[in-house]
Amino acid sequence: MSVHVWIGEEYEFAHERSAIARIIELMKQHFDRDERHYHVVCNVMAGSGAIDALIIKPDGMVVLELKSIDCPVSGSENGPWWAKTDDGIRFEVKGGYHGNPFQQVRRSA
Repeated sequence: MSVHVWIGEEYEFAHERSAIARIIELMKQHFDRDERHYHVVCNVMAGSGAIDALIIKPDGMVVLELKSIDCPVSGSENGPWWAKTDDGIRFEVKGGYHGNPFQQVRRSA
């Protein structure tokens, strides 16, 4: 098996549990026959915060911050992030206490 999963702490939120389960399922479907190894590190402390998921691939790493949003999100590295629902409602996507999700991950990693 090419996909290995490491769990630090149990996820607090249901959306995080379902999102990581789906990510792992898709990775196993895609990479199980690959001879290289892929690691998914779930919900671990790093720096001053938690990393929701870290995917370690043979050619790099991906840090994931899991949010419970099911509509398009736009924003920039340092500015606010906005989501807009199908019925036109626009709301800001926060990154915990750190502005936007990118800033949240940047302070945690």
